[in-house]
Amino acid sequence: MGQMEFLQYNINNLSRSGEKDVMLVEHQEPIPLREFYLIVEGENTERFYINYLKGKNKLPFEIKTFEKDADEEKANKWKIIDGIKCLCGGNYLQKIDTIEKINKGIASVPGMRPNIICIFDLDICFKKDGETKHQQYKDLLKKYKAYDNIIFCASMPSIEYWFLLHYEGVDVNKFYKTCTSVIKALEKNDSELSKIKKAKTFWNTEYSKNWVKDVLCEDSNLNRAITRAKMKANKEERLDKVSNPEQCNISYSDMYKLFEIK
Repeated sequence: MGQMEFLQYNINNLSRSGEKDVMLVEHQEPIPLREFYLIVEGENTERFYINYLKGKNKLPFEIKTFEKDADEEKANKWKIIDGIKCLCGGNYLQKIDTIEKINKGIASVPGMRPNIICIFDLDICFKKDGETKHQQYKDLLKKYKAYDNIIFCASMPSIEYWFLLHYEGVDVNKFYKTCTSVIKALEKNDSELSKIKKAKTFWNTEYSKNWVKDVLCEDSNLNRAITRAKMKANKEERLDKVSNPEQCNISYSDMYKLFEIK
């Protein structure tokens, strides 16, 4: 019957002879997920975490894998790690400021209006030229505000704050100035997480895979993190505070956006 298939799915009537009326329902192909290129600031934590999420089918999108591009100059700037196409801080443009790197990374992605996810930390506001860098960040968001194909997932101070939001009993209003301070808070929930400071070693362990699976991918924990993160989604208020290192007093993460892509 071609694309039609019999489904005994809703029996509404019985004929006098007792025969059942069977409805014919057209077979529907699943809607393909959107594909995204991934730009990450770090070389280990972000890409391992995303890869584990992908393995647990927690991502509502596909990650665009590397394909040979007609523009070799652009194609060769991307690196494939565990099947994920990444623009990694440790491998590409490592001497360039983070915001500049993101700008250049977006420009280097091949194709017309490709879908892009940018994941990066904002703790640089407490480093040299912090105000300048965060003005660049505000300009970056303004530049791409009308682009629904580009999603920015920034965390203040770092992606580890997103991990912390998964845990019950966490003070979500506490301000964490550095990645180190967030890791100390994570350690209170699990002493093994002290090892996350050495990201390359930590993410190559069986423990890290189980941590993502049992803690970060557990539905109630993930929903808790998403709800908490969305509470701090007032961008204008956040940016005004974060762009001034002297007044910055808010931690947040936009990683929840990964799970709301349609």
